[in-house]
Amino acid sequence: ELRSQSHNVSKHVAIMGELARLVEICSLMDVSQFEQELACSDDHSIHYKELLDKLGSMHIKIPDKLRLGLLYALRYQHSGNIN
Repeated sequence: ELRSQSHNVSKHVAIMGELARLVEICSLMDVSQFEQELACSDDHSIHYKELLDKLGSMHIKIPDKLRLGLLYALRYQHSGNIN
């Protein structure tokens, strides 16, 4: 029983370590923060500059860049100037 529980704990620790590694190398915390900023604040010029920064980053995956661009476009679709 103890050996089985120890094995399960080891598996969970390994999974959590891999998830933390992926979050770090894919800049997922930065991506998530920008998504929240797009949803919750209204600062078009800062959002535009930050979007360009994220799109130019080698650490952010292409699907994440696409999602950020789409969120930006949806957020500012009625502003008349999406840039």
